[in-house]
Amino acid sequence: MRRNLWVLTAAVLLAFTLHGLADENAPASDGVEEIQARIRLLRDLANPGANPNTDAAPVGKFAAEARSMMGQYQSLEMMVSRGDLANARMMVRQWLNTTTVPDLKRVYEELIKQLDVKLDSVQARYNAQVDAVIKRAGDACRNAKTSADLDAASAEIEDLRQGGIPGESRFNRIRRKLDGAANFLQMWDRYVSAKEADSTPMMLQVLSEMSNRDYGYRTMVLPNSEINKLRDDLQRASMAQINSVLTDPAHVPAADAPVEAWEKVVDDVQSAYQQINNGSGYYSQAAFSSGFSRMNSLRRKVDLINSGLASWMQVLYIERAGNTRSALRQLQMFESSAALDGVFITAERVSAKRVQLAAKIAAQPDIDSPEVQDVDRAVKEFRKPEDLPTVMRRLSAYDNYSGASADEIRSLRGDLIVLTRMRAALDDGRAGDFWNAMYMNASDSPHRWAATTRAMRQTLSLRMIASSPRMNDIGEPLPGETLDRMLLRVADKAAEKGDYKRVLQLLDALRRYAYGNYGNGPSPLWLSGEIDSVQVYLSGRQLEDAGEIVEAAAAYKNVLRYTGDRVPVKEAGKRLATLRKEHPEITPATNPSR
Repeated sequence: MRRNLWVLTAAVLLAFTLHGLADENAPASDGVEEIQARIRLLRDLANPGANPNTDAAPVGKFAAEARSMMGQYQSLEMMVSRGDLANARMMVRQWLNTTTVPDLKRVYEELIKQLDVKLDSVQARYNAQVDAVIKRAGDACRNAKTSADLDAASAEIEDLRQGGIPGESRFNRIRRKLDGAANFLQMWDRYVSAKEADSTPMMLQVLSEMSNRDYGYRTMVLPNSEINKLRDDLQRASMAQINSVLTDPAHVPAADAPVEAWEKVVDDVQSAYQQINNGSGYYSQAAFSSGFSRMNSLRRKVDLINSGLASWMQVLYIERAGNTRSALRQLQMFESSAALDGVFITAERVSAKRVQLAAKIAAQPDIDSPEVQDVDRAVKEFRKPEDLPTVMRRLSAYDNYSGASADEIRSLRGDLIVLTRMRAALDDGRAGDFWNAMYMNASDSPHRWAATTRAMRQTLSLRMIASSPRMNDIGEPLPGETLDRMLLRVADKAAEKGDYKRVLQLLDALRRYAYGNYGNGPSPLWLSGEIDSVQVYLSGRQLEDAGEIVEAAAAYKNVLRYTGDRVPVKEAGKRLATLRKEHPEITPATNPSR
């Protein structure tokens, strides 16, 4: 009896093993016939009477348990016939965990092994099918011009999602891959729609979401590198377009251009402003070097421009309404409260508008013409600072004047008082340190004689600057040259000679003269940056002279981060290279070459 049991078990295991070897060598496209044959063999051994080829009946526990499993063997064969291999494997696994017959365990283990082989083959086939579909979807995304160009790829993916992949848990990963691909196509449809609408912020939003590592659907129909390149190229093009709006003087109307021309500028700047605000969250620093800080710099620039344009448009609208004097007063308030942006609202443009408004006022008839004509004659005789006392005496006759031009005459008197104090400071030798001259940068008031008082203020300011140490040879403005332009010209010559102490003096004088509030008011970013860079460079020279090599190298390195026409980049670079050569002990954190 024991010998018969051993012979039967050995026969069953040998049959399963031989079938397993045959299946391992079969092509992946074979069906499930081998597994069905093994199940029939198991069923025949459990019921030898049903198969005449079975010449020995199982005995003992093997026979008893096999006969009790007959119905389940039949269910297993039906599952395999339907292709439900994952559930079939689960059923055999349950048998394996509950049987107490060692030989039957080995039979079940062999059957599970063969089911795994077949499941791996089916899974690989579905996986390859899905990968091919995703590849075709990627090609469709690259070539899509409209949303309709994505319809075929979306339909193919949706067909597979709705029934093309088995529902067993083994295929969950493939189904998730399809879900991710479907979501990717939905996102790409948004990108294509935004591209059709020429909406750069929306395009950036979609691309940035898709390239985000925390993005919920990780299937990338297109590789991350391709998405990132599209995003980076779009960011660069977007910032270049914004910069062209904000920095190109060729797009700026003349000071006397009609209001409609300036309204077009306002529209362009507003469009750039919206583009920055809507898209700034997607200009990530990881996208390209210093991209985030450059976008913040653009935002600060457009804020300054918007503020200046708003005040400028108020002047133009008041002028268009026919109230020229109010427009001149509004221009004066604008000059004293807002920073010039250096592109749209420049000192030259404001000056030209002031002259234009003053000329309009001068051409207007005045009901108090005898008094106004007398003031006109007095101002025309005002040729040099020494004439100030005479002009002031002439104007004292109109202290109680209440005619139509009373406000203008009072404004003229205020400017003359300032000029008188400036001249007194010069005469008393108190203006040598022009940085502390209280009245040097008093702005012109809105009146028809502003051109004369402005020219005199420039003359006195130049004398103050020339009376300061090392500045007595500053010279005179060229014909038609304003003082602020002259200061830049002389600063450029000083920079060519490497005299950055004088460059600093000249730039600081420009800031105090042209931008108000005794030099502490808002000034253009380019001027503040140039002043800061020169200060840092001179600080580095002092530190180097004092033997503080590490700190000096850090200062020179900091200079290299600035941009501007008068930034000592070459000088700082040379000093830094010399320090690296002479002092190799400089730490890597201080040494930019490492």
